[in-house]
Amino acid sequence: MTESNPGPTEAPAPASVTLKVLIAEDHEYIRMALSALLGAHGVEVVGEADNGRTAVELAGRLRPDLVIMDMSMPDLAGPEATRRVRADLPTTRVIALSAHCDREWVEAALQAGASAYVLKDVAYDDLPRALEAVSAGRHFVSQRIPGAAAALAAHLSRQA
Repeated sequence: MTESNPGPTEAPAPASVTLKVLIAEDHEYIRMALSALLGAHGVEVVGEADNGRTAVELAGRLRPDLVIMDMSMPDLAGPEATRRVRADLPTTRVIALSAHCDREWVEAALQAGASAYVLKDVAYDDLPRALEAVSAGRHFVSQRIPGAAAALAAHLSRQA
């Protein structure tokens, strides 16, 4: 058997880095589905929270790379929980997850510090795209939301 030796123009494959994610969602069956979807994409789920207050506490303790945050949760709403996570852990990114399909919810999530906004009904398709975008330092908003592109553009222009 002969070993293949990379030639001078071939770069070695980059080391694989596992993304550590906290799931904050008040419905257990959605947490389970998200965990399975994330696992299929090589993401490590380091914790789960069923309300906003627990999400903030777990984020502080577990220090995940990313939090998938439901926008409508008991004890502490998603936008405020997002704001607290981002204030305490500025390098932790947040993907907002919601059933709300209107621009006001998108704007509230982005203003709170979320890097992405994914609709629950298209999460199977959009969440992997959002993970890729956020991991690369970009933003993502589900395109099924009327005015999504405009909301994202307005948010980014305010940040500049």
